[in-house]
Parts: sequence; C-alpha cells; structure tokens
Amino acid sequence: MSQYMRILAVESSGLVGSCGVYERRGRETISLGEVTFHGYLHTRILAPSVDTLLRGLRLSFKDLDAVAVSRGPGFFTSTRIGLSFTQALAWSLNLPLLAVDTLRSLVALELSELEGKVLVLYDARKRQLYSSAFVMEDENLKPIWELRLVNFSDLRDLKETLGDFNLLIYPGNLREEELIKIYNDLSPLSVIELEPSAKGVADAVFTYDELPLFNPISVKGIYLRPSDAELAKGKEVT
Repeated sequence: MSQYMRILAVESSGLVGSCGVYERRGRETISLGEVTFHGYLHTRILAPSVDTLLRGLRLSFKDLDAVAVSRGPGFFTSTRIGLSFTQALAWSLNLPLLAVDTLRSLVALELSELEGKVLVLYDARKRQLYSSAFVMEDENLKPIWELRLVNFSDLRDLKETLGDFNLLIYPGNLREEELIKIYNDLSPLSVIELEPSAKGVADAVFTYDELPLFNPISVKGIYLRPSDAELAKGKEVT
C-alpha cells in the first residue's frame, strides 16, 4: 500500500500509553513526533498530550488525514479512554477512524526484521494468552489466525502446529516462572519482548489488505478480564 497519509495514532491499552503523528511515505511510516505517558493517568493526560504534540509540530487537526487507535486486547478503563477519545475526535472532524488490534500492532513494530512465521502472545490473565500467528510472504504480513485465546497447557500444541517460528510477546503481568514455561514449551527461533506503542498502531494500519476503517460510533474494544484479586475486591480492570 503506497498512499500518502498523515495519521494521529493513540495506544492506551496498557499501563504505558502513547500518542504520535506519523506520515506514510511509500512503504515506510515516518514518525514526526511522539509523547509517552505512564501509569493510571490516561484520563488526565491523553488529550493534553495530543494538544502538546500537535503544537510542538506546528500542526492542527485539519492537517491530519486519519485517526488510528488500538482497540485492544487491553485493560478496560485505559483501552476505553483511548477509544472514546479517538471516536469523538474522528466523528467531530469527519476523519477516518482506523482501529487495529494490539497483537497486530506489536508485530508491525518488528515487521522489517521478521522472516517466516511469527507467533504473537499477549497476557490475557488467568493462565491464558491471546495469540495471533502470521507468516511473511513477499514482504507482506499474512495472518494464519488472529486473536485466539490459548491456555498454558496448549503451548506445546502451538509448537506442533506452527513448527519453527519467531516469538513476539507482551509480558504484561506474567510472572517469571510463567515466562520460562512459555519459552521452554514453545522453543522459538527468537524471542522479542515488546511494549505496545502508538508507532506500532500506525505501522499496523498498513499491514491489512484494506485499511481497517470503522464507523466511529460502532467500533468496540477488546478488554482483558478482571483478575481473581480484582474480582475479590470488586474493582474494574484499569
């Protein structure tokens, strides 16, 4: 996909959030500027961060061609904040809303370095993982499957299904012993641990055969389930 496009991308699915402005030039996504924010501050920081970012680049909303966002999997509150902000922005400015899933955004970050099959894992809590598998064909990313929940007990079956592959993983709150089990059971060719980012969201937009356009009103998030500790305390996922 070679079309030129300037995108405001937002990633808020995890504890570390980010926003950035990116230009698509040919097959390359160029970063014009990025802002990262940490902790449970998405509600207060996202909108001011976007404003600061655009002011620093001497751009306005009218200079954007589209808005992109990660729709999850992610923490309930933080993912919803990013979605609500970008939905309102796209709707009010009459801009396209491009929504990608977090696992695809992770693999998009490493696209230029990958060959063959790629397995992407994301901590889904409760001894489960979100998984997506892809294969690189003629410099294009082709899905084998996407957003499939797998149990820890199924990891060796994944290995038998895929054969040799590279592993990308967002560890999230996985414990060290859980990571060791994952790596031992899968025996991947290589392992890269990644944090979701706005750059990944912008890159992921262009890995689809067609742009992932969504109606700003109807796009829905993919949320992690509350942990047992959170359920016991009556708290929502943040």
